[in-house]
Amino acid sequence: MREAFNDISRLRIATTLGSVRAELLYCGILGGKWWRNYLHVHSFIENCYVSAGSGAFFVGGTQHEVAAGDLFIARPGQPHEIVSSRSDPLNIYFWAHTLEPADPRVASRGDALVGELVQLLTNPAAAPVLKLPALEATLGLMADEAAQRLPGYVRIINDLFARLLIDTARAASPEAFRAEVPEERARSASESVVQNAIQYLKDNLGRRFEVRDVAAQVNLSERQLSRIFHHATGTSILAYLTRLRMERAMQLLLQSELPIKQVAASVGYPDTHYFTTLFGRHTRSTPAAFRRSGGTQFLTRKR
Repeated sequence: MREAFNDISRLRIATTLGSVRAELLYCGILGGKWWRNYLHVHSFIENCYVSAGSGAFFVGGTQHEVAAGDLFIARPGQPHEIVSSRSDPLNIYFWAHTLEPADPRVASRGDALVGELVQLLTNPAAAPVLKLPALEATLGLMADEAAQRLPGYVRIINDLFARLLIDTARAASPEAFRAEVPEERARSASESVVQNAIQYLKDNLGRRFEVRDVAAQVNLSERQLSRIFHHATGTSILAYLTRLRMERAMQLLLQSELPIKQVAASVGYPDTHYFTTLFGRHTRSTPAAFRRSGGTQFLTRKR
């Protein structure tokens, strides 16, 4: 399947990472016998990963010996030449890509730091040879996807191409890069637990369940969950569930013609009388009166 890496050149592969956009120009594999490409330059970035064998990479007037696990990079405008060993022929994956400013209208906001990192790939002073043996796994996955052509394979190759860029940029960075601080869904583990618990309540409004079921869903004891939930919401799990059920019942009463008995059952109350009692506590109205008024409550004054 390694040969299928050549086929990726026929696909439209591109990715936007923060402020930069990279487009794959060509790629393939080369080796199996002695070879050499003579001194030349590119207006784009060319990468070569050594999967086996050895050879020499000449760039900027300097010779660099390369072997399995090495990635060597020719940056825009750099004269370079590759010469394979005769006794141990150089086998490489190669790929070339542009690196241009992204259209600000489509730039991925969450990847600002990644874009800044990837821009380092154009730095002519950066190291031309990197030790990156882990890169072969990504290249192999790209070849496998190109060979099998299963649904979604182009999208996966695009994502793997983005990984190639990021892994290369990380290795090429001359110093430790600051850690990325993403916009998180939850600020803390406790907040995440509460979010998951609330989603469970919303998904199961029509079912009969207990606090222990919710606790099991978030892998906590009932006591732990109840304490965390009350601290975050100011109320108990059962009180929060009742409010969600009443809000859903109000929607159904106003937006459907379902009988009140079915409305009650759909929000987890098979006993219509009990539902009506809870509904009255929550809205100060009966379900029937709430439906007739369209959800509007009127205050009457004595004259």
